[in-house]
Amino acid sequence: MTNSKAELLNIKKRFNDQCDSLARYIDLMENITDLPKWSRIQYVIDILKKYHLFTDSCEEEKYEDMLTNDPGKLMSFFKNCSQDLNDKISHFEGLLNLAKESRVLEKNENNEMNDAMDESIMQYIRFGFYDEKNSIEEIQELQDYFDNENKALLLAQNKLNKEYVEDYNKKINEEKFILLKNTFVCEILEYNLSILQEIVRDLERFDVLVKVNDEENVLNVYRQGFILLIAGFDASIFDMIKVLLTNKFFEYIANFNKEGKIKLQDMSNYNNFENLRDEIIISALRGKYIKDLLEILKKLDVQHVNEHYSNLIECVKRRNIHLHNQGKVDAQYLENCNIFGFTEGKIAKIDSDYLVDVFELCDDTIESIYNWINVKI
Repeated sequence: MTNSKAELLNIKKRFNDQCDSLARYIDLMENITDLPKWSRIQYVIDILKKYHLFTDSCEEEKYEDMLTNDPGKLMSFFKNCSQDLNDKISHFEGLLNLAKESRVLEKNENNEMNDAMDESIMQYIRFGFYDEKNSIEEIQELQDYFDNENKALLLAQNKLNKEYVEDYNKKINEEKFILLKNTFVCEILEYNLSILQEIVRDLERFDVLVKVNDEENVLNVYRQGFILLIAGFDASIFDMIKVLLTNKFFEYIANFNKEGKIKLQDMSNYNNFENLRDEIIISALRGKYIKDLLEILKKLDVQHVNEHYSNLIECVKRRNIHLHNQGKVDAQYLENCNIFGFTEGKIAKIDSDYLVDVFELCDDTIESIYNWINVKI
């Protein structure tokens, strides 16, 4: 096998490897970008309602139906409360910063008081406000707690066992109790913040997943796969044409640049014919697009290009409108290739079925061009 034939084969193998990697990427994305289950969305809605951040009064069945049939609309409900959610988080962060400015009790690496007595008393205080196993259900009670800071001390004192207080009265003085209260305030604020920050992460992920699954969105996985596929297809054809022209320069260069001229004086700048030839090839291909090369290959009667020319041009033009016009059909797309009957302004979606067809079309075309050039060189 000559070096040129080996180079041509490597270009074909490179494209095949790109297709295999791209197919695996799409398969992976299909498996990890499923929309969340209704139970998780229901949890998010419940939390937002408990913090008075989700005010829409639709029945839950309606939201569940949106998740299946119109997730974008469901996301719009969440976006309507996103600013209030961020404001609530900022509010809690401000309270937490203020609380930390007060004196609080130090904790060890296990998040317990350094002093066993203090930790024991804290347990009484914690149990007075919430059960960690069911804390979500008592969010509103904790919200009420922030309305009256002194309520913390009063409620905690009421929750403490009277006998326990009397036994350790000297140690549980008012100053110590204020320290315990401040420490508990930080715990509650951190707890609330962790819940709301978790909801923010849920909504951010849901927003991305909605876009990835939306065939009209620029983040759609099939759209991204399609653009990458045509980019590899484009590069492979250009590289194959360069191999053809390098080996059969005089036979084919006129097909790619009929009006190209070079001055004799300029020819003297090159040390040998190979350098001159390479410069002419670069000049001939400069400014040409993939559709130009496909048109030339069609005229050269490359079988698969000739038979599927309209579909190939449609793929290229669809790639262009997705790169430059958010997938909306324009006048340039409609010119000579509207095989799907689109109207101007309509989005030319990239779905799974279309992408599978394009994979096959591009693979067969590269194979056909490879075989044609391989015979010529």
